[in-house]
Amino acid sequence: MDNIYNNKEAFKKIAPLNITIIILFMLTLIGLILVIMFKTKIYDNYQAKGYITCTTSCTLTVLYPSTITYDLLTINNKNLVAKKESEEIVIDEVNLISYKKLILSIPNNIFTDQEIVTINFYYNKQRIINKLLKLIF
Repeated sequence: MDNIYNNKEAFKKIAPLNITIIILFMLTLIGLILVIMFKTKIYDNYQAKGYITCTTSCTLTVLYPSTITYDLLTINNKNLVAKKESEEIVIDEVNLISYKKLILSIPNNIFTDQEIVTINFYYNKQRIINKLLKLIF
């Protein structure tokens, strides 16, 4: 064996690895990535802070931009069932921006009174490939 590493001619005669296995593996990997990009749908995300008040029932008050129509929301990264009590448009006259004030009714035993929570609004569900094409062009 030492003779192969010391002899240049003998080393050249060693057959290289079969490149077809590597090419098939790369093509399979690229195909898998393309299938995932065409099949998987993802959301855009807007994160806001909300305020919980509890008297007889707990309500969550949050402001978010009026341009968003959300499909799904999470509170502190938990998918909770929340009933929409009211939604109204509020205008910030200093910055000239309109917001929606959303008041949700949530279960009493999950959060405490006067707690600040993080709310994620998920909107604009699209395929990954569409989002990438929108970023490029």
